[in-house]
Amino acid sequence: MLVNPGTTSQSVDVQILNDSGLPVTGLVAATMPPIYYSLAGANSTTQITLSDLSLITSAYSSGGVKERVGAAGVYRLDVPNGALAVAGTVKIYGEASGKHLICEPIEVQQISAFNPASDTVILAAQTHAGAVIPTVSILTGHTPQTGDAFARIGNNGANLTALGDARLANLDVAVSTRNAVAPPTPAAIRAEIDSNSTKLDVAVSTRSSHSAADVWSVTTRTLSSFGTLVNDVRDAVWGAASRTLSAFGFTINTNANATETAIKNTTDKLNAMIEPDGADFRFDANALEMAPAGGGGGGGLTTQQNTWLESAYQKTLPITSGRVTVVSPVVEAGRVEIIAGDDYFSADGRALQWSSAAWPNLTGATVSMKVYDSARALLGTFAGSIQNAGSAEQGISVELSSIQTTALYSSGPATALSFDLEATLSGGRKATLARGEIVVKQN
Repeated sequence: MLVNPGTTSQSVDVQILNDSGLPVTGLVAATMPPIYYSLAGANSTTQITLSDLSLITSAYSSGGVKERVGAAGVYRLDVPNGALAVAGTVKIYGEASGKHLICEPIEVQQISAFNPASDTVILAAQTHAGAVIPTVSILTGHTPQTGDAFARIGNNGANLTALGDARLANLDVAVSTRNAVAPPTPAAIRAEIDSNSTKLDVAVSTRSSHSAADVWSVTTRTLSSFGTLVNDVRDAVWGAASRTLSAFGFTINTNANATETAIKNTTDKLNAMIEPDGADFRFDANALEMAPAGGGGGGGLTTQQNTWLESAYQKTLPITSGRVTVVSPVVEAGRVEIIAGDDYFSADGRALQWSSAAWPNLTGATVSMKVYDSARALLGTFAGSIQNAGSAEQGISVELSSIQTTALYSSGPATALSFDLEATLSGGRKATLARGEIVVKQN
């Protein structure tokens, strides 16, 4: 770049590359590396104060920067006027980790401006490399040159002028001749297209007269392979007064096969098991004879059913007294289900959450979830946060990262883990707020 000393309001393009030499995009004034300029020689270095330009076409503003869209890390930089005040080579540079500025040097030197249309050149009588250039004056009384070239050019270029006039006249005739033929009208264009379309219809319609059997016997079936067959089928279907499946070659199976017979046998049995109940139906007493007592027939619970019920009851005993409300992925009181490798954060609405009106005042308390294996060996402690401390309904949420959920899955069988939700109250007292099972499923 070459400018005169004292030039103002100048902008240059700079490029920012990373350590691998790739363009760095998306930078603004605040994220640019520090940028400086210096004048070659014994001159100090000056840092440029950067500011953001609204648009790439915004007016000049000293230190203004703006990224050029689609220019691979290229930015507009408005050079401070002080950098171009005196003659010399100005260097602009900037460095930061992963951000390296590239800019060509600016040559500041006096540029002679000569306008041949208005500036005056005085040729004085002086020696130039052995030749004397006399003062220019009007030449009069000279004999015009003669010879073959002069004869072709003519006096004052008359022959050249005549030749040019002849060429232009010929061009005018050629253009006029072409313009004499009127361009086709829109109606003529449409008529030509219609004429050729008719020919195309004839060509297509004569290509084939295949029957349906011909079509289905061919491995590859395309519209162009069978001429007017597609249109013939369409016209036949929509032109028929009565359109039925059998009328166009479809076969309807009216004989029940083995599968249909089996289905009918099952539904017939279902019909025998129900009886009218007003506007609805219900299972009859015979169908319900194996149901538990109170369900329409049968006796009490079996021994196995009692065992299952007792097991479910025992699992509820460790839960702290008082109502505890749980939110997914806590699927029920005392049970948490998570996926190994998943994140559970409040920002995504997936944190583990509990709430209760029966907990002690949690103002100033700290809470955590402790996870144990089947032998009650501690696998991890995860900090929790308290919501609405001291209110009638207090809440607790615990966040788990993908690394933590993966570690829990690899610690042992998913069904053998348990957790305690513990609080250390403001006075230092400990309180277990909830206990239960934690299931970590494989991703």
